[in-house]
Amino acid sequence: MTGNQTGYGFAKDLKLTGRFDAGTKNTAFAPSPRKLRLGIAAAMPVSAGFWDIGVQAYKESNYNGIVGKSVSFDLAPALVSAWAIPVGGVGTFSGFIDIVGPKGKDGFGAKTKTETLARAKFMFDVMGPKSDLTAGVGIEYWRNKFGCNNSTAFVKNSCTATTPLLLVEYKL
Repeated sequence: MTGNQTGYGFAKDLKLTGRFDAGTKNTAFAPSPRKLRLGIAAAMPVSAGFWDIGVQAYKESNYNGIVGKSVSFDLAPALVSAWAIPVGGVGTFSGFIDIVGPKGKDGFGAKTKTETLARAKFMFDVMGPKSDLTAGVGIEYWRNKFGCNNSTAFVKNSCTATTPLLLVEYKL
């Protein structure tokens, strides 16, 4: 923001962040999420790639087709981190962690829980470091998915997902 090249204590730069997500699905639940995030992030001093850590204000609204009503969740804090670090000329270790605090009550009237979504992957440079083709493995972990509470969920352990990933990416 300031063009300052000396950094800010522990961080090499600070930035304002904003994000808006919207979607819909043609299912019985008929979700129509709208998510707004505003915050600040610190760029950590890594020798290559990037690593950002931030805090955001998170506001979500959605539709619950099962009970037929729109839901406006409470404003919640979010802690976020994202990174992509090149490793020894063979690939890149990258991912993110997203922790969103309780958002109030969901469309069924249940109190939401703090949710954690994390994805980490290692992508190998298939044709060398300058190639646009990468392949790799990763894992995604989502605890209290959508703020759901495992202890009160209709289907036990339905609020947590651990998903192994096999990935191929080509940059156009």
